[in-house]
Amino acid sequence: MYGIINEYLGSEEIERPRGLDNRVGGDSVAIRMCAIASYARKDRIGYYLENSKTKWRLVWRPVYNGEGTHCYIAFNGFQYSVVITSKPFDYNLDSFHDWSMNYLKCLDLAPWPYTRFPDKGPLVGRGLLEQLEALKELKDENGVGLYDFLVENAIPDNYSINCTGWSAGGSLAVVLASFLKFELRAKKHRLPKIVSVLSFGGPQSWNRAFCEEYDKNFRINGWRFDNMLDPIHLIAVNFDIFGYLSSYLDPKEMMISSYQTFDEYCTKMGDLSVEEEKRKRTYFYETHLKRGTIDINHERLGSRGETRDMSTLEKWWCNCESQHELKRYIRLLPSMWKLDDLFKDYETRYDKKWWQFRKKGWEVNDPC
Repeated sequence: MYGIINEYLGSEEIERPRGLDNRVGGDSVAIRMCAIASYARKDRIGYYLENSKTKWRLVWRPVYNGEGTHCYIAFNGFQYSVVITSKPFDYNLDSFHDWSMNYLKCLDLAPWPYTRFPDKGPLVGRGLLEQLEALKELKDENGVGLYDFLVENAIPDNYSINCTGWSAGGSLAVVLASFLKFELRAKKHRLPKIVSVLSFGGPQSWNRAFCEEYDKNFRINGWRFDNMLDPIHLIAVNFDIFGYLSSYLDPKEMMISSYQTFDEYCTKMGDLSVEEEKRKRTYFYETHLKRGTIDINHERLGSRGETRDMSTLEKWWCNCESQHELKRYIRLLPSMWKLDDLFKDYETRYDKKWWQFRKKGWEVNDPC
């Protein structure tokens, strides 16, 4: 299904979709493959793919060190899909700040080296560059890396390649696909008929020059899915979304320290992004502004009915979690491939935060 859909993505007739009326078939498969990457114990990814009632099978999995960015490659007979997961964060200000500013370093733009147009000055978040290098260093038990595996298996038979991920994994899918296409050209490999990207809720931490080159490379094969009530995907390019949502807070409940309110924090982060733009003489920008963006819930933006009680900071972060979590994207992209098909043994536990699985011994006591 997913591979067939990406054959369709080669059509010149595809126009920019908005909302779910024109969504891309196969998106629900991709987001569930992201769920397997995030929820399943790493040595059980193959088991869940085999029990997903699809043709997808695990073909490459790196030795996992238990930290940070991870990925796997699945194959369905005619397409390879690189599924990326990244470091999560707890939904509170300290954890979010560490994730966005120290892990992703989203307000620290660095030169993008894998470009055919260096004179235009493409930049991406420094943390994305670091995590891309971490992905390139991953090896399976035979010492084969991600890039070498694709060159040896996808390129000779002209199989399509897809990169997909959720949250920071979605941003990494964008940079990984850009790297793959550049590197394959640079080393004179024949490009696959299709190299595609499906990104879910990934922060937009790059400048216009990068976006323009990316959009040109993936003009009809790149897709971006964003829940418009989820502020995380706009943290770099538009930190004002935090300020907008903070208007729901009771002013008496906005104190995050004895000297700073949440509104002041949002303003400070916005000022930092402006300062970075001035230093680099560029602007944070978004991919897929002309085509390829599917805005989920955009018709409900600003509707109090779509938000929970956000009168306190704790409730504000709970609402943020409910809109950004992977489970929300799964519900917004329904399909016949249900969660019970992925996690039959844990149907009653799925409503918990995914990192709570580990706390409850879910990974250790997996009976499968």
